[in-house]
Amino acid sequence: MAHRRAGKTVACINDLIRDAMTAKHPNARVAYIAPYLVQARDIAWQYAKEFSRAIPGTTYNETELRVDFPNGARLRLYGSDNYERLRGLGSIQ
Repeated sequence: MAHRRAGKTVACINDLIRDAMTAKHPNARVAYIAPYLVQARDIAWQYAKEFSRAIPGTTYNETELRVDFPNGARLRLYGSDNYERLRGLGSIQ
């Protein structure tokens, strides 16, 4: 267990970026899920952009809170308040 402000979100986002970039599955999907979508945006979106910016060819979709990597992988932020949206995504690692 880690205390507040211990860097759990930073570590999680960096793990997701690493997993997306090294996945053997073509067009891998990774997700950060917070209790609410607005929390995911407030907590993790800036980190996702900041830590993936050094990867050439990375693009961002602000509306969908999505990072597209040059290898076809995607990192996306979700809220568990709308869990039905996660259904059928299948390839989230």
